Amino acid sequence: MVLATHTFIYHAKTKSFDEEVRKKLCEQGNKNLFALHGKEMLSKAYSSMQLNPFLQKMRYIVKKVFEAYNHNEHNENNPQEIKFNKSISFKKIGCGFASNAINTLPFRKNALTTYFTKFGRKIQFAAYYEPTGRIVVAKKEYGSWKTFATQFYNDLSDAHNSISIAIDGKGFIHLAWCRHNGKLVYARSEKALFPTFVEHRILGANEDMVTYPEFYKQPSGDLLLLYRYGYSGNGLLILNRYICKEKTWKRLFDKLIDGCGNESPYWQACVDKNGCLHISWCWRENRDVNSNHDMCYMRSYDASCAQFVDSSGRFLHLPLTPKNTSPVYKIPQKSSLINQTSMTTDEKCRPYIITYFEYNNVLQYIILHNTDEKWQILNTKIRKTKESLDGAGTQSLPCARPQIAIKNGTIFLLLRDKEFDNKLVLAKIKNITQEITTDINILTDDSLGEYEPMYDEELWRKKHKLSLFIQYAHYKNDIENLKRVLAENVYVSEVSL
Repeated sequence: MVLATHTFIYHAKTKSFDEEVRKKLCEQGNKNLFALHGKEMLSKAYSSMQLNPFLQKMRYIVKKVFEAYNHNEHNENNPQEIKFNKSISFKKIGCGFASNAINTLPFRKNALTTYFTKFGRKIQFAAYYEPTGRIVVAKKEYGSWKTFATQFYNDLSDAHNSISIAIDGKGFIHLAWCRHNGKLVYARSEKALFPTFVEHRILGANEDMVTYPEFYKQPSGDLLLLYRYGYSGNGLLILNRYICKEKTWKRLFDKLIDGCGNESPYWQACVDKNGCLHISWCWRENRDVNSNHDMCYMRSYDASCAQFVDSSGRFLHLPLTPKNTSPVYKIPQKSSLINQTSMTTDEKCRPYIITYFEYNNVLQYIILHNTDEKWQILNTKIRKTKESLDGAGTQSLPCARPQIAIKNGTIFLLLRDKEFDNKLVLAKIKNITQEITTDINILTDDSLGEYEPMYDEELWRKKHKLSLFIQYAHYKNDIENLKRVLAENVYVSEVSL
């Protein structure tokens, strides 16, 4: 026997038949397979091969080899050093994939999070994709960052395939990610505070058509997991809870919010100091962002999240649907309303929602907040120009989805806006019950491209310290092939307030 390592055999598929005959044979073969084994079994087998981490690694390695060979198409860049102003202290922790905004989307709950030990020591974690598609977890302890390459890979061609990280009350690290409208993948660390992971199943049901998995930590140390099941224009919101003491997941609602086959909820959420979950959302009829409309709101009655109420405290009959939901603020379609921004609560657990849409003929940052008596709208007057949002998939946005935090009555907004040359901006808004004043602080000297701000919500909740996950992001439409694998430095920064 001779092993020919210099020989490559090309498989030309069913070369004996023309395309039309081959197509008919394949269709009949699929029918026979479904009849013999069942569609559910074959779908699970397909998913297991598609998401196998070793096969994913092999696919990316082969892809990179071919891209490098075709040098006219492939041109890796040199990561740029971002220049920060003096109000920011920062650390470079690694190099992340940057051909699209997959590492820098605000529905990553979270990109960055902190765990506090019982002695008050803080340990910070971050998660991101490196250029090969591998998931990397970074850990900061005793002032220095260290990165850990996991065994997990994902498809980076669609920016919706984002990864979220959380730390439960016992210190175990949780990761969740998926492909756009694909299978939910979940992993948990083998040991507390140490990033070596084992893949687990959460519950199994309704986990095959998932997008936007998001963790929210409660003061008890339990975790909430929200995700969309279905797709744009036909989706619903599912809520799970991780019981920290039992190390088990529990399904709270199969249908917390349901578009009923005609719409899909696009939400932002937060947990208040009492452990109650606050959710606000707009409805979308189809893949076009311009079909976004209205702003709705509810919160859990208590930390159990077993029942939900509206802003007046009235108990709600779930699931909420477009027919049984009254918006807190009506926003018509074709208003360039952006989806999935952020919200927070003040010391009295009153909600504040930040979004943007066309207001007084300007694409404007608008804050909706509840005063216990009614909802009020606050025009920040930060932006001066009109813009239009339309189209499906990942869009190049004139301004990032804003992030909001509040402390002692002062509202902090994190922005990236082309009116500020796409630099990172911190806006401080005061006197919201009178004539508002807004202080604008530009935090970077350089453009951040398509970056959307994200901050460490646990660190803010415990210490009111603003720590950001930052990476330059290039724009690449989902429809285009990723012909250039671009990489940029990943930073974690702390902003002096």
